[in-house]
Amino acid sequence: MIHKKNPVAALRIKHKEVLEQEKELIRRAELLVLDTLDCDLDVALPYPTLVSALKKFDDVASWLAPTAWSLLRDWLQTSLYMQFEPHYLAVAALHISSVILKNWDVSDSDIGWIEEFHVTYQQFSDICQQVEEMRDLSNIIV
Repeated sequence: MIHKKNPVAALRIKHKEVLEQEKELIRRAELLVLDTLDCDLDVALPYPTLVSALKKFDDVASWLAPTAWSLLRDWLQTSLYMQFEPHYLAVAALHISSVILKNWDVSDSDIGWIEEFHVTYQQFSDICQQVEEMRDLSNIIV
């Protein structure tokens, strides 16, 4: 938009400090548009809850953590973060990683542990089922 009014403006963007100013101006404009549309892009992430849960299972945390972390990172590309609260995802990632690794099932130790993170068994089951459906679908596509 600026370059249409001033043809020299495009040349100014080659200067690094001008580029940074323009990027900040664009970022602010985008946030203003999103705020006007009443969009909330402040996404809470499940990583702090995952760390808390891993501390609860300290004896197996070292081998569960990478898989659970990877699952959460992969789920960023899905709609799960918009459908479920972060602590639901953290609990599901911990459980699913234990199932994937097949050495220890966190649900075997005490099914009540999920309730410590304010997740009901039904919510937990819904997330796990949806993840399983996504995994089955990706196997069909690939």
